[in-house]
Amino acid sequence: MKVMTKKRSCQGFSLAEVLIALLILLMVSSIVAAGIPVAARAYHRVVDTANAQVLLSTAMTRLREELSVALGVTVSEGTISYTSDMGLPAQIYKQSSGDADKMGIHINRDSGSNKYDTLLVSRETANKNLYITYNEVVGPNNGVLTITDLKVFKDGDTTNALASVPEYKIRVLSAS
Repeated sequence: MKVMTKKRSCQGFSLAEVLIALLILLMVSSIVAAGIPVAARAYHRVVDTANAQVLLSTAMTRLREELSVALGVTVSEGTISYTSDMGLPAQIYKQSSGDADKMGIHINRDSGSNKYDTLLVSRETANKNLYITYNEVVGPNNGVLTITDLKVFKDGDTTNALASVPEYKIRVLSAS
């Protein structure tokens, strides 16, 4: 009689036990599945912010390199005109609307027969969907050019800056 009792206790799980285990597994899976999009959004936000900081830093460095040795620096309606260190006329201006690939701060150089118009920092440097712009350029006053509200935005969002510098001052070599 004892042998029969032991055999019955080793038969496996009952239907109720299997259903309860499946219900618990389903609940845990749904909680994990609901958290994945939240984690992905947070990850993309952190990556975009880091890329925006890189873009802003690179743009500030490029502006300083370009303008600190420029001659005859003048400002008119947000456009900086100057003579580059190679003796070529050049301009720095912003494009805040139109084709997304062309939005950002541009350098326009004129070498006589050729005109070059490129982004100050290519979109591939930080991220293709980020661009940098500024609000206003003041000066040069006492040899200092002030660029206000340097900001990095994500394409399609012109209200939430991912990175910004309220005021950036560059000492220029020679102003007109």
